[in-house]
Amino acid sequence: MFPEPEDPVKEAFLIGILFWVIAFILFVSLNGCAPVAIAPNLKLPERECPRLVMPPIPEHVFLKIEGDKVFSDDGGDTILRGYSRARQLLH
Repeated sequence: MFPEPEDPVKEAFLIGILFWVIAFILFVSLNGCAPVAIAPNLKLPERECPRLVMPPIPEHVFLKIEGDKVFSDDGGDTILRGYSRARQLLH
């Protein structure tokens, strides 16, 4: 009924790309959080976008991580804490 594919690897690759594009579009459309204007008659559930206020980058930073040991000054501690807070918001 269907013609034999010329290159099954190429066909599988294209199907995989199509799958990931559709998955990405669904993920962004269902979980996306963007400050955009919507139609006035469209009612969406109220949802606040997570925000993180980061302190300015310090003048002097020392940060050394060796496995589970962390050596840092006040600037390194500020950077590391900001990174971990930002990572929590992204996951």
